[in-house]
Amino acid sequence: MKVFFSGYYMVFRLHWFYFGITLGNSCVCLLCKSGYLGQYCTEACRKGMWGEQCKNYCSPNCDSNKRCNVTTGDCLGDCRAGFYGPKCETKCKIGTWGKNCLSNCSPNCDSNQSCDILTGDCLGACKAGYLGPQCQTLCPPGLYGLDCQDNCSENCLHPCDSTDGHCSPCRPGYEGESCQKAVPLRRKEETSNSFNFVHFGIGVASLAVAVAIVFGILVLRRSLLGRRRTRVCNIYNQPDVISSDMNQYVNNQNQSELEEHPYQN
Repeated sequence: MKVFFSGYYMVFRLHWFYFGITLGNSCVCLLCKSGYLGQYCTEACRKGMWGEQCKNYCSPNCDSNKRCNVTTGDCLGDCRAGFYGPKCETKCKIGTWGKNCLSNCSPNCDSNQSCDILTGDCLGACKAGYLGPQCQTLCPPGLYGLDCQDNCSENCLHPCDSTDGHCSPCRPGYEGESCQKAVPLRRKEETSNSFNFVHFGIGVASLAVAVAIVFGILVLRRSLLGRRRTRVCNIYNQPDVISSDMNQYVNNQNQSELEEHPYQN
C-alpha cells in the first residue's frame, strides 16, 4: 500500500482501487474504476465509450445504436451483419454471412463458396449455369455455361442442362451429349431399314388378324346354315309321322262323304 500527501488530501492506493480520506473539509476521487467519471465517480461513460477514464470506443459493429457495456465494452444487443463475438469484432468465417453469421453463402459461388459477410453476394463469378448476386438463378432456357453465355445445341429436343449443355433426346440424325454429332449415313440407313421392317411386321400381323376374323365369321355362318338344313331334313325324313297324318286325312274325307250321301250304298 502506498500513501500520497497532496495539500489537504491523503489518498491510499491498494492495488487498482483508489479511495480518498478527508484531511480538510471535502474529498474527491482521484481515479475512477472502469466505465465511470467525475469527482465522485458517479457518472457513467457517455454513449459509445467505455473503459478506464472512458477512453475506449464501443465497437462500430454493435448493432444496438453502437452502445456497449461501459465496464467491459461488450455490445448491448446483436452484432451488425457480418460480425460476431462479445464485442462484435470477429468477422464471419468463410462460407457464412449475415447477422450473427448464421447464413451460409450460396454453394454456387465459384470462389470457394465465399461471399460478402454483409450482403451474402458471391465474391467473384458464379459457377457454370447460374446468375445473380448470390448465384441462385439458373440460366434462361436455351443458355448454359459460365455467365450463361453459351447457346444450347439447336439439335436438342428439350432445353439443355444449364451447367454443361447436356441434352436428351436429340433430334433425329444427331447424337452425343450435346446433340452436335451427326449420325453416320450407314447407321441412318440401318435405322431406316429397321424402322421399315418393324412397320412391315406390324402390317403383316394386322392383315393376319383381319383374315382370321373374316374366316371365323364365314365358319360360323356355315355352321348355322348347316344346323338349319339338318332340322328341315329331319322333319321330312320321318315316315311314320307322315303316314299317320295321311291316314288321318283319308279317314276324315271318307267320313265327310258318308255324311253327305248316307243312302248311296
